[in-house]
Amino acid sequence: MPFTIEFSLELEKERIRFTNSKLNWYKEHKYNISLPKDLEKEFNSENYLKAKEQIQESLKELSAFLNKLKETTNKPVEKEYIIILTKYGTGGSYNPPNKIIVNISNKERIIETIKHEIVHLALEQEVKEKALSHEEKENLIHKTLEKLSRFSP
Repeated sequence: MPFTIEFSLELEKERIRFTNSKLNWYKEHKYNISLPKDLEKEFNSENYLKAKEQIQESLKELSAFLNKLKETTNKPVEKEYIIILTKYGTGGSYNPPNKIIVNISNKERIIETIKHEIVHLALEQEVKEKALSHEEKENLIHKTLEKLSRFSP
């Protein structure tokens, strides 16, 4: 399967540093942010293992989604995606070419968030070429996800 799932205390520290560095931008764009009160006390690998298991149970669905994305958009997909689990920051984010950061606090949204970030990665070049604003980029992602959902089996 083209997915690797990672989590660690050190990755959470990186996520918190990154989130803190973009706090003003997040507030400006009305993002909901979660940050720890005491990371060392809050970090419990059991929470991450449960989320990892949830994702592993959905790997067939995610692989089918990748195939549908490639067929529907003619955009390339990566051979491997690295999914980083977090409890902090936004609901999710991405780092080209193949990193997906997903907030596991909302268990019902984990798989949908991964799909959303995969679409971001697939359309990143188009977004850059068209110099889309953040709002235009998110609209493109949502329209693409809607289009893909119409072709669901």
